[in-house]
Amino acid sequence: MSNRKLHKLTIAMIAFTIAGTALASDPATDAPTVRVEYGDLNMNTRAGAEALHQRLRVAARSVCPDTTSRNLRTSIAGRQCVADAVNRAVADIAQPQLALVHAKFGDKG
Repeated sequence: MSNRKLHKLTIAMIAFTIAGTALASDPATDAPTVRVEYGDLNMNTRAGAEALHQRLRVAARSVCPDTTSRNLRTSIAGRQCVADAVNRAVADIAQPQLALVHAKFGDKG
């Protein structure tokens, strides 16, 4: 399957502390991955780029710590993880329309 049809989104979680327990993982080897398909989308349109951006955010949230946790550390780590993962995926995909859509979200992922 071509790179256009399938992008492997790698979520590199930075070591962080949750409820007093340190999670130290090597992002290169321990990072969870999610396949995000976008062969059905027209990446030359804003609608296609918005749909892919939404898929990337959903995929990142599925493997990052809970962004809505009542534990402040967990929530902050989750938001940073999602933002980092989406930023990295957008850069890897390198589609101009996707970059424009992503820019409107700032660091929110």
